[in-house]
Amino acid sequence: MIAITPAERQAVPKMSDGTIPFVEKAMDYAREDAQFLPPYTDLDEVHKDWNAVKNLVPMLRDIQQIESNINPKYQCRLVKEFLLFLGKKRER
Repeated sequence: MIAITPAERQAVPKMSDGTIPFVEKAMDYAREDAQFLPPYTDLDEVHKDWNAVKNLVPMLRDIQQIESNINPKYQCRLVKEFLLFLGKKRER
């Protein structure tokens, strides 16, 4: 995982639920006929990235659901406690 600044995060293209079918179709075309790929594209690396996205998106949706169910009054405290937990875990 690479840390990026908020400005860099804003500039990164986003993939929403609506673009996932488009990317899946593009991946099908890339597998079937390499002429659709720019010459600098490494198809194996594209597949690795796409598999990572397909595996991470369901987890992201679960986390977003949990986050949306947390009372805003407790969100800040929960984040602080989680960060403390991570800090203690790293010290071990």
